[in-house]
Amino acid sequence: MTVLSLLTVNSARVDSSIPHYEFSDPELWTDWTWTQRFPGSSELRTYFKHVAEKWNLREDTIFNKWVASATCKPLWALDSCHHRMIC
Repeated sequence: MTVLSLLTVNSARVDSSIPHYEFSDPELWTDWTWTQRFPGSSELRTYFKHVAEKWNLREDTIFNKWVASATCKPLWALDSCHHRMIC
């Protein structure tokens, strides 16, 4: 199970150029072009959605959930405001 936490502040912007934020999979580059060298949170969210689709992550990923806590003893236990998951 993968849990992704994405930037949600609309005015947020990265402070490193895009190579630090993109995956090194050439398959992702064929149909993705960054519009800015230092993208904002909206473009990063769109990029991560693109990656999730390309890598078929949606079936094993939970989106739009806040993780309140996470512990590993020996399995991961993730607590959100709605429920607990063990993975």
